[in-house]
Amino acid sequence: LLSYLPIAWVGDFIFTLGQSMWCGLCVNCPESKETVLSDLREIGPSYYFAPPRIFESMLTSVVLRMEDASQIKQKMYAYFMDHAKKVGNDILDGKPVSAMDRLKYAIGDFTTYAPLKNALGLSRVRVGYTAGEAIGPEIFDFFRSLGINLKQLYGQTEASVFITLQPDGEVRSDTVGVPAPDVEVKIGANGEVYYRSPGVFVEYYKNPESTAETKDADGWVATGDAGFFEESTGHLRIIDRAKDVAKLSNGAMFAPKFVENKLKFYPSILEAVVFGAARDHCCAFINIDLEAVGNWAERNNISYASYQELAGHPQVMDSIQGYVEEINRQVA
Repeated sequence: LLSYLPIAWVGDFIFTLGQSMWCGLCVNCPESKETVLSDLREIGPSYYFAPPRIFESMLTSVVLRMEDASQIKQKMYAYFMDHAKKVGNDILDGKPVSAMDRLKYAIGDFTTYAPLKNALGLSRVRVGYTAGEAIGPEIFDFFRSLGINLKQLYGQTEASVFITLQPDGEVRSDTVGVPAPDVEVKIGANGEVYYRSPGVFVEYYKNPESTAETKDADGWVATGDAGFFEESTGHLRIIDRAKDVAKLSNGAMFAPKFVENKLKFYPSILEAVVFGAARDHCCAFINIDLEAVGNWAERNNISYASYQELAGHPQVMDSIQGYVEEINRQVA
């Protein structure tokens, strides 16, 4: 294991030091925050936990590296990644896949997937988890297509982390799994997710008012998230923070986080904030990734003197507009 997140956060403690006390795992710490990724490659953990932002950063580094690669490597990467997206998840879940597709995947693993996982420090990972906020479905599927058994966790500090888990063979990018053992989950009349379990917190320190607002007399804790259970699978789907789900002027509901995560799949977009309550359509503030866009500008001989100048360059604006239009087609 690599313990690199703030230990004060229950997520890092449970999955590293706390777990090692229970299971006897070997925990490593990075030399500094600047060396986390190089330390990850050096250690090669077999169990890995990271918030979505880390996986977004990894994907951006992959895209940047491929943009600087030779043409033959770019074509090979594109071909085998297309094949991985087609069959990688099914192979990982043990589902039926044709012999020819398995052979192609094995060749792709030898030439592309294995070297890529090794460069990221994930070649030995047997199981990986992500939690803390919603991860973009395209990002989640990218890592699983490489053969990394990545799963989503839904939890809170107030729950001692665990609320739902994704069982093997039932891992999907659009759900967070089924209730963890001994955890009860229900959906309130307002669509908010509630839970109770033996791990529920006692109270907020010296703050009885906030405790009463969050936990009722029967031990049910309000998560603040809107969601629903799929009738066919029993899996929980989280829509967004309940207070953030909004309506357009025509009454149509939308979840900002869902659109934001789709936008952040593109390496050129570092951050996005979507809003549109009571408007005719959704709008987004977009923050470009200086490293990714700067690399693109250099390869295309585009000069700039500042971040603001680069962000406002007509070709950059056209590129971002193309991403926005693609997302519009996906969510229409």
